[in-house]
Amino acid sequence: MDTMVFVWNLSNGEKVHSLSGHQLQVTGVVLDDEDIVSSSVDCTLRRWRRCKVVESWEAHKSAIQAIIKLPSGELVTGSTDTTLKLWKGRTCLHTFAGHSDTVRGLANMHGLGILSASHDGSIRLWALTGEVLMEMVGHASIVYSVDSHVSGLIVSGGEDCSAKIWKDGVCVQSIEHPGCVWDVKFLENGDIVTACSDGVVRIWTSHQERIADPVDLDSYVSKLSEYKLSRKRVGGLKLEDLPGLDTLQIPGNSDGQTKIIREGDNGVAYAWNLREQKWDKVTFSFILLFFQQIFPCLFYH
Repeated sequence: MDTMVFVWNLSNGEKVHSLSGHQLQVTGVVLDDEDIVSSSVDCTLRRWRRCKVVESWEAHKSAIQAIIKLPSGELVTGSTDTTLKLWKGRTCLHTFAGHSDTVRGLANMHGLGILSASHDGSIRLWALTGEVLMEMVGHASIVYSVDSHVSGLIVSGGEDCSAKIWKDGVCVQSIEHPGCVWDVKFLENGDIVTACSDGVVRIWTSHQERIADPVDLDSYVSKLSEYKLSRKRVGGLKLEDLPGLDTLQIPGNSDGQTKIIREGDNGVAYAWNLREQKWDKVTFSFILLFFQQIFPCLFYH
């Protein structure tokens, strides 16, 4: 958020270098041989060599949300403009179009291509030539992250408070969490690591000998139960009664018309933009005003 890239000494945890140049928050970094390449909401990629910028270019017309390096050496970026781009140096080799919303997460799929996770609720597997090889739909809201394992399994995490495991394009397991799942990663042994909005990192396994002790399991079940109870209402609204993201496919009736949409464990306000014929996610101040108008008792009791 502070627009900086930091280099750290792992042996003592101290900051070694501060790399300043991005105008808005930094969303990712990758190592490219001896260089660092960083992505940002300012739409640019910056290449740092010996802690100095050697090149910078506008990679997308909207915020860049993710960057990865493929084993073959190319870089891949994902953006709010709904596309992925494949890069060799600063040359764009291909633009992948198909998602209907922000591309939030990227991963390499061993021997096949690129995985993308999107705010449109889907995960896609792309060939490097641009064809969609597979689309996985199962999350109820934004998908934040995706990863793959050499076994062919895929894992994804989303705002619907679940990590989902996929095999051959089919969801074979959904793991509930007491909060949004921000990030997911496979370990080499096939275990899965999840980062949850409740502040806890969890490791999941299919190996009986590595399953957590009963105290940890009971704690997880208790947190999950408490969370489900807490998310039944948003303000004075029942969360399960709120419409889902598919409602945003229906045009509004007048400029400024508002809707509260269920996105995972949140109720999110959207306003109809008559000029651009689309629903815009409204700002916090607008949401506060909206709730003050429909639930005055919450603010003036």
